Amino acid sequence: MARGMVVRVLAGVEEGRGSARDLLDAALADHPRDPRDRDLARELAYGTLRRQVTLDHLLKEAGTERLHRLDPVVRAALRSGLYQVLFLDRIPAPAAVNAAVDEARRAAGGRAAGYVNGLLRALAREVAGRADGEGEGVDPRRTIPTGDGRHVLLSTLRFPDPAKDPLGSLSARWSMPRWMVKRWQESLGPEPALTVLRASIARPATALRALPGKDAALRAALAAAGVPFEEEDGGLLLRGAGAVEELPGYAEGLFLVQDAAAARAAALLGARPGNTVLEVGAGRGGKTAFLAAAVTPGGMVTAVDRDGARLALLRETLARTGADPEAVEVIEGDALAEGVLPRGPFDRVLVDAPCSNTGVLARRVEARHRLEHRDLDTLAALGRRLLETALGRLKAGGVAVHSVCSLEPEEGPQTVRRAIRRMPDVGIRMEERLLPVAGRRDGGYVAVLRRRG
Repeated sequence: MARGMVVRVLAGVEEGRGSARDLLDAALADHPRDPRDRDLARELAYGTLRRQVTLDHLLKEAGTERLHRLDPVVRAALRSGLYQVLFLDRIPAPAAVNAAVDEARRAAGGRAAGYVNGLLRALAREVAGRADGEGEGVDPRRTIPTGDGRHVLLSTLRFPDPAKDPLGSLSARWSMPRWMVKRWQESLGPEPALTVLRASIARPATALRALPGKDAALRAALAAAGVPFEEEDGGLLLRGAGAVEELPGYAEGLFLVQDAAAARAAALLGARPGNTVLEVGAGRGGKTAFLAAAVTPGGMVTAVDRDGARLALLRETLARTGADPEAVEVIEGDALAEGVLPRGPFDRVLVDAPCSNTGVLARRVEARHRLEHRDLDTLAALGRRLLETALGRLKAGGVAVHSVCSLEPEEGPQTVRRAIRRMPDVGIRMEERLLPVAGRRDGGYVAVLRRRG
């Protein structure tokens, strides 16, 4: 059953055995399933992790056992079962409870199964209904926003009183660690912070971006297959698309999966035919494929990443999309290590730095649970060193872009300013922080720099 597989994936994520995406993909590959089962597995795994703070709050409020002392599989079964009870009204509550009980029994025996059964059934009885809106005009101590413009109404007051504990109320209802809520309220302001919280629990759409010259073919392929789409910043948004590899146009290399915020970073670089481009932090190759098309003919993209598994996917992406193999050089290694980066100089430099992912929490579903405040300074220092090193390869008159999918000032504007403070010939041409938009766009920060020539 997909639900049992998801419980084991969730336990694996908590135990640090891999990311949700990697563990789930591996589990699905080992046990081929009906597309509907695969879609359910993704919904359960990613949805449970998005809403884990809310789920844990309720399990602690209504439970009699200390949640952190339970077997990891039992904990995962409770979370997954409660997620279904609260947020998936198409699954009958008894079925969700029974599946969780079965997994708890297999992992820890009859006593654990009895505890899961009693706790989930008690919480299921508290679900008084669902309605449109985010619970405006209803006591927030018993409403849970669902992330799709609706809310769950409970019969019991389970959440903190916002008049007495506003941060606790926002944290529990919007499923975000308290320290992050506090930070955003102080750095962004109350309303923008709520915008970020709203986006962080929404189910993200699948964002497609056609390769240059292939937009009409992609639209025709989707229309012919009856796949509905929406326009968004030059790309297409699909709802409930399922596996990307099964979409029309994928095998033909018509598109890449790329959010508008990520696409903007590559576009701002302004790469042209014949340019040489250094890409630090190339990842899975979404930006690389577009840059390769932009510099052809005559140019070259040097794509660098330290993760060999990601670079294997990058090579697959380039092959699928028909990139000119002569236009891309792939280097596996630490960009900060001696001798890894070519000396250049390059016409264009793109640094996609490792970051906290606070602008893409709807997609990087476990990031909110792993991130700690002290990580921000560590990540900012790494980003600064990468940018400094890359700027050292930028020719006079060249353009560089620093991009992070983070909303935190340490990783964005502060990193850029610290990197160029000893580079009087490098200036900031523009910078922007994009807040995520629920279900439509990721958030992040991008800066365009230029070396005087």
